[in-house]
Amino acid sequence: MEGCSSWGGYPAFISTIPAAQSDRAGVSAGDRKPGLDAFLASYAGMQGNPESPVWLCEATSRLAGSPIAASPEPLQMPVVWNADFRQRNQDEMPKWQSHQKIARILAAVHTPATDPGAPDWKEYFQERLYGPAGNEFWLSLYPALARTEDSASGRSPHDTFAVPRTLPRYAALCRQGGRFEFVTRLARHMAPKIIVCFGHQHSDDYQSAFGFAGVVGEEVILQPADLPKRLRVFTKDGTKLVIVPLLGGTDGINSDVLQIALGRYIGRLLSAGAA
Repeated sequence: MEGCSSWGGYPAFISTIPAAQSDRAGVSAGDRKPGLDAFLASYAGMQGNPESPVWLCEATSRLAGSPIAASPEPLQMPVVWNADFRQRNQDEMPKWQSHQKIARILAAVHTPATDPGAPDWKEYFQERLYGPAGNEFWLSLYPALARTEDSASGRSPHDTFAVPRTLPRYAALCRQGGRFEFVTRLARHMAPKIIVCFGHQHSDDYQSAFGFAGVVGEEVILQPADLPKRLRVFTKDGTKLVIVPLLGGTDGINSDVLQIALGRYIGRLLSAGAA
């Protein structure tokens, strides 16, 4: 894995979540393998500081710069953007536009609303984002696993772990295997104040994975100057789950103004204690 974390409080349950024992709808017997389920029930697809008050989540690992595992081995700690990571990736980081948008959001979280200038997202991206003791934690519900074809056999080396080749099958495996259970228990243990999830189309999965199933939410409209964007906000045990549009696309949080407005909204929730 890339980077190494200085955070030492990893919960003991990391290596103890068992693989699911029975097949359920959407998951074939060939999809479920103990090795893959152990990979999913780990810090795969996660980066930053789990002890931070702000978590951010996407369903799929589509953003350039998000962790992609080279092998289906359980990860005992998340990736962090420490000095070594930044040095190794200095030529690639300028291409990671989506994480630059995340930096703009987070810079606004930590910049007083009374500050007349725009938040310095470049400094946040280059120096602070996903640091070992930083203010945010990023995860994907369905962590990416690289596929490298074996030229001799024509098969992927990961076929022995039966990684499903379609997103619906892989998503079903994450829901019904160890992934969602791991995320639920990690969130309960760490108790972040705010969990921001991108993509309304995955709302049910976000609520399920973070332990908000059955919680009634409220609608918030974010409209700084652009077209209005709908947020769904759920509250449970001092944590707010905020489901927002995707970062990209015509309907997404795709402008500087919207990203700053979202950051300032998150900042207000933090200031109010997220209760």
